[in-house]
Amino acid sequence: MTEAAPIHDTAALTRYIEVRYHARHRSHLPALVKLAEMVEDCP
Repeated sequence: MTEAAPIHDTAALTRYIEVRYHARHRSHLPALVKLAEMVEDCP
C-alpha cells in the first residue's frame, strides 16, 4: 500500500507533493521535449 500524505504537517506535505509528483514529472520532461521536437519537425 502507498504512504498516506501527511496532511497535518504543512512542511511534510509540501515535501511529499514535491517528491511524489513534481520531481516525477520533471524526470519525464526530457522525453516529452524530444517528442515535442519530433512533432514540430514533421512536414
